Amino acid sequence: MMEGWHHDTGAGNWVLMAVFWIVLLVLVVWILTSLLTSKGRPNESRERPEEILDRRLAAGEIDVKTYDKLRAKLHESVEKKT
Repeated sequence: MMEGWHHDTGAGNWVLMAVFWIVLLVLVVWILTSLLTSKGRPNESRERPEEILDRRLAAGEIDVKTYDKLRAKLHESVEKKT
């Protein structure tokens, strides 16, 4: 009935299956390590508000008057919290 249908797979199929499982394993390991390392250091990559202001002033996005006003507001909010 099922002539030509064999339970054997060719060497090509075995290679593709091996590549699939290797790629899947590498992907899982990569996802797990990226999740674990990002949870340990969430604030290290964040830019502080003062650094954002400095960068915006240096890039010419804001002028000195705006920079001084925003910097004063930042210091006010920090003083209110303490």
